Amino acid sequence: MGTGKDVWEVVATLHDNGDEINATAEYLGVSAELVNAAVAYYEANRDEIDDLIADNERIAREARAAFKSN
Repeated sequence: MGTGKDVWEVVATLHDNGDEINATAEYLGVSAELVNAAVAYYEANRDEIDDLIADNERIAREARAAFKSN
């Protein structure tokens, strides 16, 4: 995307922002057009992007659990 952010990161942030394009763009500091481009890619590659989001959520859960156990 030319922003240093992967499509899955933009889409996950979009979901966290109630699927609001403008709120997501503002939060990420990118244009609404870039968020829309990520959404278009997501719509064409939903399974792949959903898997990447799920992997990231799993890794975050495991890291939190490891931190709490130390």
